[in-house]
Amino acid sequence: MNKTQITLVALIIFAGACSTAKVRILPGETVNKVVSTDYEKDDAEEAAIKEATDYCKQYNKRVAFVNPGNKSQYTGKMDENTRTTVKKASNAAMILSGPVGVGTRSGAAGGILGSAGIIGHEMVNERDYKAEWDFKCI
Repeated sequence: MNKTQITLVALIIFAGACSTAKVRILPGETVNKVVSTDYEKDDAEEAAIKEATDYCKQYNKRVAFVNPGNKSQYTGKMDENTRTTVKKASNAAMILSGPVGVGTRSGAAGGILGSAGIIGHEMVNERDYKAEWDFKCI
């Protein structure tokens, strides 16, 4: 791998590490609700936990999730397994294509592979995971 390809991989990893969740707190009289949506299930859940924890800290209290049935859900338009496959393949295509012409005998080959990766990425680039949990501040 050359320096440019390593930089591209690092940028993709760094971009994936940033929080992209959309989170809302819905205060209630006895029970509050946190709703978080994100591109990945774990990220939606982590953002929901963080936001609920921060909300309770404002009142010098701790968060307690009250409904053991709280679950995250996939809300995307395509089948979840298909989404996962497309996402992995598009990430691989973008990484393998590198800058146009690098690592290939033809600039067109790298460009085609990279374009396919970008198209696949756009197909699965939605906040398809939702964490909607009830909690109290105790």
